This record gives sequence, structure tokens and C-alpha cells, in this order.
Amino acid sequence: MQIGDGFLTYNVGCNQSGNPAALDRNGILRDTGDGSRMQTLQGCGDIREARDGRFFAFFGGNPRVQEFGEDRILLQSGGRELVLVQPDRWRQIHKPDFAEIEGRWVPQMSTTYDGWGSEGFGIGDDPGAVTIGRRHVTWSLCPNLPIPTRWTSDGRLVATTAPDITDCSAVARATENGPRAVMEMLTANPAVIRTGPDRIVLVDGSGEKGRRIDLRSEESILNPPPPPPPPKGYKPPPVPPPPPVGEGI
Repeated sequence: MQIGDGFLTYNVGCNQSGNPAALDRNGILRDTGDGSRMQTLQGCGDIREARDGRFFAFFGGNPRVQEFGEDRILLQSGGRELVLVQPDRWRQIHKPDFAEIEGRWVPQMSTTYDGWGSEGFGIGDDPGAVTIGRRHVTWSLCPNLPIPTRWTSDGRLVATTAPDITDCSAVARATENGPRAVMEMLTANPAVIRTGPDRIVLVDGSGEKGRRIDLRSEESILNPPPPPPPPKGYKPPPVPPPPPVGEGI
């Protein structure tokens, strides 16, 4: 959720919506518009789209806002409560143990963000693998440039010596931004966030502005998990009838 100049923007993992709002003297976050909403229309499945609807409707109920400890606020509306945490605080709460990130990770996408605005690109057809070790981080496309690092208590991979990334031939000859983005991130003392059983994000910046690279464990790519079972009551579509047989010549 982002609170701007008289406007709220919110997203809970699928679609994005928002409305004009103002906080009155009683701590009520009132919708100052006509009650209508603009939102994106991504197809995210019934479960996530239903969650979107509940989340968006919450802000249409003029929730009461209260402080709720350090870097948190509590919103209450219609018997429901929502706790919001500042992004940097959330990252600290959910920082991984080093054992959770040690290993080989495949870069997927690089994204630059500023508030809700963002732009990104894929790393390329051959993203290689980033190996996070106890003393070094290496990328298989730049094997000659291991980066000496240390793991900090606030969940960062700090480069103790930053090499010249243009000494890597993959960076020097790249016609796209992917290789440079990976090496710039690995030498930028990134924060590491665990975003799923097989996924991490490297972040250079704050919760408001910066850049990030999403990575997926090499094991999950080489041996992907089986697809989830179909939802209860699912019936496969009927087999279409065969095409009519045409008359011979």
C-alpha cells in the first residue's frame, strides 16, 4: 500500500486499485471521491481475485487508523482489522538465515522501481547461476570474478572487495542490460529477502525506491515440483467431436 498526496494505492499480490482519501480529525480514513474504483484486470485465478475484492472493499469502509507499535499502523473497519508495516521494517522481520540462501540461484528478472512505478527486463536466454557461499558470491557467466562477501546481521551480502565488473567478458560484450544488472547488484551490498520456498530477491535501495533482482533456486528449475491438484469439483472439458469426414474426390 502506498499513501500519496490525497490518494491511496493498494495491491495484495495480484491487481492494483486505489481511491482518493483524507484522514479526518478523528483518525478516520475517508474516501473523498465518488466511491468508484479504478483497478487493473489481471487474470490471477478465482482465489486471488476474491482476495483482491475483499482487500479493496476494506478501504471503501472508511477505516479508523491507529498507531500500532514501531513502524506499524492498525486499520479497523466493519469488525475487520488490517496491520500495515513499513517495507524496510517488514524486510528486517523476515530476513532469512544464511543457511536458507546458501547455494545456487538462477537470476530471473531485474526491476527498477520508484513507488508503484517500475520497469524491468529478463536477464537473458542464458542467465547462468549465482552461487552464494560463506565467503564468496560467484556468477557462472563471470567465473573469473568471485566477489568476496560477508553476511551481516541485517540480512545483507556485503562485498568486502568490489571488482571491476567490466573485467567480466559477459558484461563487456553484452548488448543487453542483463549481465551488467546482475554484477552491479552482486557488488552493491544487496539486502536478501526470501519470497518463497525456492525464491529470493536481492534489493539495492529502500522499500520506496531502488532496484531488485528476482532469483529462483537452480534445483527448482532442474526438478520442478508437480503441478497443484485441480480444485475440488473440477471437471475436465469434454473431448471435442471429430471433424466431419469430407467426401472423396
